Amino acid sequence: SIGVVSIPFAAYGYWGIMTRLDEVQFLSRIAFSFMIFGLVAVMIAATLNGLVLTQFVQSYAQASDEVIASLKPIFAYNHVFNVANDYIYMSAVAVSTLCWSISILISRRLSSWLGYFGLLLVLIGVLSIVFGYIFTSVTGFSIFIFGSAAWTVAMGWSLRRSS
Repeated sequence: SIGVVSIPFAAYGYWGIMTRLDEVQFLSRIAFSFMIFGLVAVMIAATLNGLVLTQFVQSYAQASDEVIASLKPIFAYNHVFNVANDYIYMSAVAVSTLCWSISILISRRLSSWLGYFGLLLVLIGVLSIVFGYIFTSVTGFSIFIFGSAAWTVAMGWSLRRSS
């Protein structure tokens, strides 16, 4: 639930990136829109997995093996729904990172290495998908989150230094 609570704070931080890169309004606003769309997908996935599914499973703690077996399609559906939200989030982050990185390189409002770093992350992501890497596994999603978090923290650090 702490992840769900942190989403509005992340959105506020991304709003700061958008406003800092206001010289390239179209790209910056498109990036922000995609990021918010991705954060909504993350919020839905986190709510279903972290809150709804947990309470649902707890209500069947004393259930028989037959009842538990009858719930497996629900768990499978939840997994597929979660993977779909993962794809929405990862795509939104990739589009946002691409747009903001181009905005950085055009506007020169922040260090250009951030723009190149973002482009590199997007390129690695695209090449990984082309060569069949699955980002929706636990390891793949962790790698994606690490790269995204590294870029976001670097952006926050750069924004703080530039203000």
